[in-house]
Order: sequence, then structure tokens, then C-alpha cells
Amino acid sequence: MKCNFDAGFHINHSLSTGGWIIRDHQGSAHAWGSSIVDHVNTPSEAETKALLVAMQQGWTKGYKMIQFEGDCEVLINTNNGKTSRSEIASLLQDIDY
Repeated sequence: MKCNFDAGFHINHSLSTGGWIIRDHQGSAHAWGSSIVDHVNTPSEAETKALLVAMQQGWTKGYKMIQFEGDCEVLINTNNGKTSRSEIASLLQDIDY
């Protein structure tokens, strides 16, 4: 299973929107959803919180083996240890557990 996720950051508010979709190897959608997340200060924080929501929803629906795919280079590089971003460091610790 693969889960694509993305976020929208609203600069004038401290919230963001996130969306996700879980598909099988043939591209058929099995689950999807969206959310509004409070207390967001940067686009990379919005993307990280969107990933957390997507992970939680996937697990809630019983999926144990999911590949997550997003388009935020900052999130991917920080998660892979290539860069460091303090605003998402604690959120990434939640992902590691």
C-alpha cells in the first residue's frame, strides 16, 4: 500500500489543511481523507503534521505496511538526516516511534 499526502499552509492563520489517499499496487483507492490542523507556523511543519495524520489514519484503518510519499523536500531531507529543522524535530521524533 502507498499513501500520498500533502498539506496546504495558510500564512495568515496558525492552521493548515492536509489530505491523504491510500492506494494499492494497481492504483485503486482504499481510503482517503482530509484534516485541518491547528498551531502550525511554517509550511514544513504543515507537511509534517499532514504526514502524522496520514500515518494515524492508515493505522486506524488497519494498514500495517504503508509506503508514505510526499512532495516536501525539507521534510524528506530532515527525516533522512540530511538537514536539520528545529520546527519539525519533535514531530519527527513522533514519527520514529
